[in-house]
Amino acid sequence: MSADLVTLLTQLQLSGAAAVVHDWLDRAAIEELSYADVLQGVLEEELAVPTAAATERRLRAAGFPFAASIEQFDFRFRPPVAPPHRSACWQHGPVLRSGHRASRARRSPPLSPGSKPTGSRSSR
Repeated sequence: MSADLVTLLTQLQLSGAAAVVHDWLDRAAIEELSYADVLQGVLEEELAVPTAAATERRLRAAGFPFAASIEQFDFRFRPPVAPPHRSACWQHGPVLRSGHRASRARRSPPLSPGSKPTGSRSSR
């Protein structure tokens, strides 16, 4: 019966599920898992397959010599980093692509239907 299940999963192109279904069935028998728990476990493992493949593909494309995790990073050998000088950069607002500074003036909220604009621009 489980061989038929593996064949069906393979035909449905669920190779990750087909690879782990025997382990999940054995675990279900030992731990008395419900059908829903087994199905969820098998499907979660199937979901992990394309995620892992995409990560591996990105690592190969990046050209890293090996995959490393944050736990493996040695923070002791880092160069000193100067604090950012935000006050000089943001004193007059961010620079737009055109080279002009963004205005810090507040814009008035949109008008509701039937209301008239107020202020000096209402005469236009």
